[in-house]
Amino acid sequence: MTAVHVIGAGSDAVSLWLQAPIALTAALVLTLLGRRLLPRRRSEPAPPPEPPVAPEPDPVAAPLWSASGEPPLWSTRG
Repeated sequence: MTAVHVIGAGSDAVSLWLQAPIALTAALVLTLLGRRLLPRRRSEPAPPPEPPVAPEPDPVAAPLWSASGEPPLWSTRG
């Protein structure tokens, strides 16, 4: 109400130095009032991340034989 009274009364009501702070204050008050009165959009909480899974070894990438062509020691019969 004070802002309406100041704008409508007095010789400084038309001056920019008075209108600018009143306009900024009114905009701030209306913005905050709107944020309080309008319902907020509540998003559902994000699901918890899945635990990392160790990759299974690729049988093609990990051959049973060594580079020389000999079988590993564990595969030989004694």
